[in-house]
Amino acid sequence: MARTKTAAPLRTGGHLWGPRRVELGISIRKLAEASGIARGMISLMENGRLNPTGREFDRVMAALEGAATKEAGDLSAPASPT
Repeated sequence: MARTKTAAPLRTGGHLWGPRRVELGISIRKLAEASGIARGMISLMENGRLNPTGREFDRVMAALEGAATKEAGDLSAPASPT
């Protein structure tokens, strides 16, 4: 019996932001809220089952950038006086 090759996973926009989302500790639910894109859609995009439109891609990337900026701002903010 001949072996069949499995197809390589599709490369979609989600493969670009998925690792960054995990690195920032952002859940798919939080990313969905911040970007205005349905949680299920983001999951499908990250798993290579759906290609995001240019607008969807931009919205997700902007939400991640905002989260990264907020995180950096929180880390560099001076301690509040007590």
